[in-house]
Amino acid sequence: MKRVALVAVAAAALLWIAAPANAFLGTGLLPFGDFFGPRQGCAPYQSPCGLIAPPVVYVGWNDDRRGISFGGGNAAGLNGVARFEQQQRLRGVWLGVTQPLNLSENLTILGSGWYLFPEGIESTEIYVSTAGAQSYRTWTVTDEWWFVEGLAAIRTGFLSGFSLLAGVRYDYFYSKFSNPVAVGIPSSPSDEGNATSEAIIPLLGAQYAYGSPVSSLTVRVVGFPTVTGSFRARENFVAGVSPDDGSGNYDGGYFLEVFSEASRRIAGANIGAFVRWNAVHGKLPAFDVSAPGVSRTFDANLDRHSWTVGGTISIGF
Repeated sequence: MKRVALVAVAAAALLWIAAPANAFLGTGLLPFGDFFGPRQGCAPYQSPCGLIAPPVVYVGWNDDRRGISFGGGNAAGLNGVARFEQQQRLRGVWLGVTQPLNLSENLTILGSGWYLFPEGIESTEIYVSTAGAQSYRTWTVTDEWWFVEGLAAIRTGFLSGFSLLAGVRYDYFYSKFSNPVAVGIPSSPSDEGNATSEAIIPLLGAQYAYGSPVSSLTVRVVGFPTVTGSFRARENFVAGVSPDDGSGNYDGGYFLEVFSEASRRIAGANIGAFVRWNAVHGKLPAFDVSAPGVSRTFDANLDRHSWTVGGTISIGF
């Protein structure tokens, strides 16, 4: 219910901010010198915008019950475990910055960086034995999630306000697990674990942008039908007596992101709201897991979903 309420509030804010945008009613094209719409006192390709437009700062709340999950299976099993899955919710505050670079009237480059300040939360790891019996451990989790990306926006004459997008994102996600509580599996309170995902994600997509001198609205979709990079994990059983180590490379999957932003000129600044949803599915068909004296190759997958709702500000100089 909280997520539904946040999305409803953000949608109302987007509608309120974008209401005066005459172009949204079909009466004009958003100049592309400023990627997020024409800003008062900031003419495209002229001072004070010129080559480098004012940066846009984002602050938003991230929450998704599905969050992130990682799991894999091997019928032969490793130390009696044929399948495992780690699940956790994702919550926290995002801080992001986007810097537009206007190379020409038809080409803008956007450099972006985002960092999540996570809220501490628990995760559950489920183990299924070769005989079909289930056991699990719950963990206290500390996450680190950030990404940087470069995106080229190419304005076309095909349709008013329409642009093609192409770029790449480097996505880093790290989880540290501690204070386990186990049911049906050997464990010690001092056991620990960690997991690291490093993904390189090509981006292709499209955008519609509409606006007026006092407000703007942007909607874009980017994605790609595969994910590249690597995933590493380690966890201890019984105070480190039996550590498990796993690693593998992404080979397939997909990434999809939908983003909408609206802003209005208020007291010399462009203030607005945004909503973002994204999902990544990474396939690791050869995830190698080793324990003392034995190793197995698991067919594994990583899934992550994220909703973010927040505000934006951009101040021209």
